[in-house]
Amino acid sequence: PDFKVTIWDWQKDAEPFEDMQLVSGTAPAKLKEGSFNPVNPDQMCFLGVDNTLYVCNVVAGTAGPELGFEKFSPPSEGVTFVSFSWTAGGLLYCTTSDGCLWLGDPQTAAPVGESVVISAEGALCHVIATNRHLVCWCSDGVLVWLGLESLSEGYRVKVPLQRGDRIVSVCLGDSSV
Repeated sequence: PDFKVTIWDWQKDAEPFEDMQLVSGTAPAKLKEGSFNPVNPDQMCFLGVDNTLYVCNVVAGTAGPELGFEKFSPPSEGVTFVSFSWTAGGLLYCTTSDGCLWLGDPQTAAPVGESVVISAEGALCHVIATNRHLVCWCSDGVLVWLGLESLSEGYRVKVPLQRGDRIVSVCLGDSSV
């Protein structure tokens, strides 16, 4: 079965409900995560269950709006994407299976610049963007705060974990961002 992506215009007060549908299309793969670019509501990023990253744009089609998916090129052979996060300014950051953080270019669907090594121990790392920082957490207990503009490391801590335990998520409060 195809995996379908549908975008709704919730500001549109329409009856029947289907009239609020802006665009719908078939995804190139089964997806597990997605979010909108906060600066461009016609652009999204999706992570597939196979850890493939896609940029999706709403484009003009012959019969109205359509979804255009671009597969993101991994930075090197054998490396897959683990997570991604948009900043409030519309920058896209992603982590890869080799423990690195990359800036991604949604226009070229490729990582750009140099990576920042978050975990050299092969741990799976994730990223979330706040107003001033990128916060990365890794399955081995490493937590890293990076300056959003400089990407310089502000804090690095290693949470002691029991054998077999791992960090799967983080939650940030207003005072921590």
